[in-house]
Amino acid sequence: MPRTKNPLDYANLNLDDPREHDAFLDAWIAKGSAQTADHLRSLKARGIIDEHGRRTATHTPADMLDPNSSVEQ
Repeated sequence: MPRTKNPLDYANLNLDDPREHDAFLDAWIAKGSAQTADHLRSLKARGIIDEHGRRTATHTPADMLDPNSSVEQ
């Protein structure tokens, strides 16, 4: 049984073959989309963003403020 080539194996990618190049791009986009969806699900589950992808809280926690800042918070 022949082994299936991993389209994300950049070391063995033949960029002169348009089918391999297209397969690489499709696999790369699919992997990135899946990772982005996982990150968004995690942010929603933790209550950091709402269902529209907007931050639920826009204040900066006190421990992250610059103590030398002259801007009143």
